[in-house]
Amino acid sequence: MIYGHIDEFGRALFSLGLRTTPDSVSHEFDVWVDTGFTGELVLSETLIREMGLTQSAMVAASLADGSRSVMQTYSCEVEWFGGFRMIEVVASQGRIP
Repeated sequence: MIYGHIDEFGRALFSLGLRTTPDSVSHEFDVWVDTGFTGELVLSETLIREMGLTQSAMVAASLADGSRSVMQTYSCEVEWFGGFRMIEVVASQGRIP
């Protein structure tokens, strides 16, 4: 079971394990649930570089302010219900991804 908490800004947070390949070590990060996001996960470009994620594609995105942007995506695995699952991570240049 995944347990989380609410932070001082009212965001629902939970801990998520990520790894770059099936042979790599899993790293845990606190992530928040954004009910308006239709992708799988957003991480900062800094964290993506630190983890050494592999770029996989570019995607068009509609942002909350109505603007459109093209964003890079990267592949990684997340711990999900006792196993690992490959997902696409969207790179964010924002202060809080």
